[in-house]
Amino acid sequence: MPRTRLINPEFFLHEGLGKCSPHARLLFISLWTQADREGRLRWIPLRIHGQTFPHEPELFIDALAEELQQAGVFVCYQVEGRLYGFLPGFKRWQSPHRNETQSRVPPPPDGQPKDNQRTAEGGPDTSLLVSQSLSPQSLSPNTSSPPSDEGGRYSEESMVLAEFLLEVITTHSPQYVRKVTKRQLRSWAVTIDRLIRLDEADPEEVRRVIKWAHLDDPSGFWQPNLLSANSLRKQFPRLLLQSKPKKGKPEVDLDAAAVAAALDLGARL
Repeated sequence: MPRTRLINPEFFLHEGLGKCSPHARLLFISLWTQADREGRLRWIPLRIHGQTFPHEPELFIDALAEELQQAGVFVCYQVEGRLYGFLPGFKRWQSPHRNETQSRVPPPPDGQPKDNQRTAEGGPDTSLLVSQSLSPQSLSPNTSSPPSDEGGRYSEESMVLAEFLLEVITTHSPQYVRKVTKRQLRSWAVTIDRLIRLDEADPEEVRRVIKWAHLDDPSGFWQPNLLSANSLRKQFPRLLLQSKPKKGKPEVDLDAAAVAAALDLGARL
């Protein structure tokens, strides 16, 4: 859950951050709100993107995170197959409330920065942070290069969703579907597998989003713009927001309300 944080005036004077793009600096501030009291957080690019730039799906979180790594203010690392992020110097920037929950995120492995002081100045060896950390560039939903240890793996569930995507596209673009080969379909399954496994998207949410984009979207905008699994993964944060049902006011049974009021006044029916 995002936390309320304060912006330290030193943020505007940091030389490393001063070389970053405005969106990278906004991402850094957002990571403050998503990190725990030790400056650690679960690194899930899809979630980070949705919580930071929900209205700008075209941005590349991997590139922005790389800028922060180069500035020496962010580290991405892996523990037991899961990715985490760490903000060196976090306690220099922030003063977490004494009652804030203790960190449940494992610290960076040996050889990576664990303290909250030495990199806060932006001057020490920032190349160490980049070379010894896992670059988010190959793990973001906006990347076209798969991680080298994945190969072409996919689950049966991912293939089912890939086939479902092909099925709903058939309802409005049958000519396009005829051009999709079995090899391409397998590639879709690999991409959807990454959406579920790396980005931690709920498979049921993926199915719901696919159905909404091709069958239920009243604007019809997404039908011609979501014709592959790559597009689905890249646009998933935006689709998730747009497809959520809007909360309406509950309908009130006026007759029932009138009867209840009358009974309260002692009326007999």
